[in-house]
Amino acid sequence: MSIRLYPLGYILSDEIVKKLPSNYVSQELSHNYFYYIDKGTPYSIYESEDNFLIIHGEYMHIGINNNIPNHKLAEKLLFLYSNNFDEFLNLLDYIAGRFTIIVKEVSSIKIFPDATNARSNYYCTDRILVSSHAFLLADVLDYNIPKGKIKHEHKIFLNTLYDNVKSTISNHYTELMSNKVTRFFPRENNPFSNMDEERKFQLIEKFWKTQIDEFSKYDNKLIFSITGGLNSRFALSLSKEHINNLSFFTYALKEKIDNSNNVSRLLSLDYAIVTDILKDIPLNHKFFYLHDNPKTLTDEESKILNKNTTHSHLPILNKYVEDAFGDNSIHLRSNLLEIGQAHLYRRREVESSSKEAKDSVMRMYKRQTTNTSFLEQLYDEFVSNTDYLSNTYDYHTVDLVYWELRMGRWLCEVYNNHDSILRTINPFNHRALICLSLAFPYEQRRDLYMFKEIINRNYPILNFYGFNNLKNLYEQSKEKRNL
Repeated sequence: MSIRLYPLGYILSDEIVKKLPSNYVSQELSHNYFYYIDKGTPYSIYESEDNFLIIHGEYMHIGINNNIPNHKLAEKLLFLYSNNFDEFLNLLDYIAGRFTIIVKEVSSIKIFPDATNARSNYYCTDRILVSSHAFLLADVLDYNIPKGKIKHEHKIFLNTLYDNVKSTISNHYTELMSNKVTRFFPRENNPFSNMDEERKFQLIEKFWKTQIDEFSKYDNKLIFSITGGLNSRFALSLSKEHINNLSFFTYALKEKIDNSNNVSRLLSLDYAIVTDILKDIPLNHKFFYLHDNPKTLTDEESKILNKNTTHSHLPILNKYVEDAFGDNSIHLRSNLLEIGQAHLYRRREVESSSKEAKDSVMRMYKRQTTNTSFLEQLYDEFVSNTDYLSNTYDYHTVDLVYWELRMGRWLCEVYNNHDSILRTINPFNHRALICLSLAFPYEQRRDLYMFKEIINRNYPILNFYGFNNLKNLYEQSKEKRNL
């Protein structure tokens, strides 16, 4: 398997970097800065007399009324950054993909992550040095890289294993050297809250489908993971027009139901529900049986994969995917949808406040730490240093916590696990699309109303099968009648 170090990554410095992976190449950049990328990674650079702007990674502008072509986007962004910063920020809200925007002006460098920090970014606090991967910086700086599991406190807020290396987070830009972290979203109340429901649905469909239409033109094989839950079916419904050109997979332990432990029970649920769906909807689909058809990684492959991420997540999936689909695939994912589903307060509505935000952080991370007082101290320091949640307008603070602190740190590292084999795209990673999902009343978000309505508009039969429930819609209604 052709696993490489720090795939799809980058490093930017004001000094020549000598310790680089063999797959990294230098890209021409003026102003005495040095930009290195994993060979073949998409990027765009636009330079003016004093400034430059880099878009590193996959990106696609999808506006309400028009779309800016990729080859013009960097120039447009730099012009707006220099002449109308508010419009620059507005434009960012309509860029989908998995990317980082780096802006150099006369006296500073600023890092703007994509909508959910899906392209991870790590920067040094004592020099001009920023990279896509934490351990790429560690290699350059000759820092020790641990062999065991990384403690949870080194993977949350801005924290890393190293005191002088920090992470970016969603909806905030970072200025290098000053290390100032500034919230740039939200800048107003949710502009979609008072929009007609039909118009909301139309925009959600446009923002998602435009991306699928474009990716379908690529030479890469498009693959799609499908489970027994709602999110993958929402994504499938919006990809229906291209269903014959998509390849699907589901991973399970065995080719049968196995309820012997919690993990096997959950994966068996996916196996059973997807099996039912496949009886009615013919998909080009494969099951990966992790127990019945085991695969292994070599020591060298494991070593590389461990360096590519700070959060190991099913690294063996690389083997299954490459064997099934080759190494030139784009993986369409749908994990982020939980941001619009009141995920942290679905059981009961809570007020939008700094107190509820802090309580949600403590609940969210309590299983990963035995020292809750230390966790509270870390959060309080983070809030103090960044002025976190100081102005959230009508966005719920708990939604922002889940969006920025959970998804903005965890999911990017999940993606980093599989970049050697897959280029990962999540069409939901478009700030305006996320805002649309948050523009419905709490009760509708709690009940997943928008997601089920979109499925009903685009592929109604997908609502028939149970969502993480072995009983289909008819069986569930029958059960309710018999109560």
